[in-house]
Amino acid sequence: MLPAGLDHEQQKAFYNCFAAKVNATYATMDQFFNAILADTSDMSQIRRLESQCANDLFSWVVTEVDVIETVPATPAAPKTTAGQQTPAAPAKK
Repeated sequence: MLPAGLDHEQQKAFYNCFAAKVNATYATMDQFFNAILADTSDMSQIRRLESQCANDLFSWVVTEVDVIETVPATPAAPKTTAGQQTPAAPAKK
């Protein structure tokens, strides 16, 4: 994702650079789509191509930061014998 504040010419230059790098990396559109849909490691290749263009055009240094979140499991609602969820108790007033 490009940062806010780039003018139209800067955006155009970035996407032209990126398209040229993608075209040089993948021989066909099918190869490109298969690579990004089937192999998550190619997403890193796409990020590298984006970073190269950002560096070439704007002298930006792009740093990737992986964020791993752990979400605790929530217990399932109790079930009745008929398989229906037990309705919540009414709120006390």
